[in-house]
Amino acid sequence: MPRTVIKGQHIRDETVDTVDLADDAVTTPKIKDRSVTCAKLTADICPRLLATDAPIARVRIAGGTPAHTDITIPGGLSYSSVTEFLERFLISVDGQIMWNYASHPPASPNDPCDVYPGSDSTKIRFAFPLDKGTRIQVVQL
Repeated sequence: MPRTVIKGQHIRDETVDTVDLADDAVTTPKIKDRSVTCAKLTADICPRLLATDAPIARVRIAGGTPAHTDITIPGGLSYSSVTEFLERFLISVDGQIMWNYASHPPASPNDPCDVYPGSDSTKIRFAFPLDKGTRIQVVQL
């Protein structure tokens, strides 16, 4: 039968922190043979895992690109909805994190809008022109 060894003194208040668990304290056969998979995790945990095997993609723009022009998301990444684009895509240009927005122009002139969905789920558009050599990095969470 599996045993859990607790090093700390937090048993009285019914809390156990990671630092209180001994190394290799959880020793079930399924943990040891790595058979715990995303499908077996709870619905709360699965969305927090990376959505793809290749969640980071990079590209260098070959030529100048005007503002509001469709650009294919590097790495073949795509989004299934505007909500997914807003919540699960981190886009940077030359190391600067962009502010995702649902559409252009924004609802208010005070709303920031750096990047927004393009003409389909594999495209994005920037609210400013991109120079030759600009580096775009996309992380799908």
